[in-house]
Amino acid sequence: MSLKVLIVEDERIIAEDIRVTVQSIGYEVIGIADEGQKALDLLAQKKADLVLMDIFLKGELDGIDTTEKIRAVSNIPVVYLTSSFDPDILKRAKITEPYGYILKPLRKRELQINIEIALYKHKQQQKLEENRQRRNEELLAFNAMAKRLWQSIDRNQLFDYALDEFLKLEVVGKVTG
Repeated sequence: MSLKVLIVEDERIIAEDIRVTVQSIGYEVIGIADEGQKALDLLAQKKADLVLMDIFLKGELDGIDTTEKIRAVSNIPVVYLTSSFDPDILKRAKITEPYGYILKPLRKRELQINIEIALYKHKQQQKLEENRQRRNEELLAFNAMAKRLWQSIDRNQLFDYALDEFLKLEVVGKVTG
């Protein structure tokens, strides 16, 4: 099964270069979008395992806005592609928790490494989330069982038992002390 990648890049020559590079690494490109809304539309139609997202796009949505919309409806990892060193842009990008941030011009090996790290990180986060959900389910089941047990206990008998044990401790304490 080949990894499916969506490329979001508004410069056609760069987009084609990325497509060729991604395919040469062995991944399938499910589409190229030159605007944020087109990327969202493509993702609604096709499943992607990863999105390579240019930050500066034509249209109403830039890459960061588009990523926010993607993250609101799915858990697809996004790797940013940009030529910007602007700290304000980086600050906005970090808020979306990208799986990578690659400066242009892209180099094949750098792109490949970032894709592999993004996929690994995504897989590990999915495992952590599954474990967290399983623990929550186990805690809910334990709480329900404890509640049923508590409701079934004769509290007077429990109090008498606790009082007897407490008195034994008092007696043992006086005798040994």
